[in-house]
Amino acid sequence: MPVYKRNDVSISVEQIDGFGKNPGLWIGTNNPNQIVKVASFGNEDKAKLFCKWFEYITGINPNRAEVKWDA
Repeated sequence: MPVYKRNDVSISVEQIDGFGKNPGLWIGTNNPNQIVKVASFGNEDKAKLFCKWFEYITGINPNRAEVKWDA
């Protein structure tokens, strides 16, 4: 799963051993070196869907077709 960075700040969506059975949303900084789990996803598909929407909203991926709801 992706890690999004700006300067020394990061947001990641990942499964870290020992911290739940599903992917989590993590925020952190390099200075001070720390990371905090701020949310959990119900499954990996929901985590991937969040990443697609996050990338669209932030402009990382401006392709609206990639976040189209299934009909």
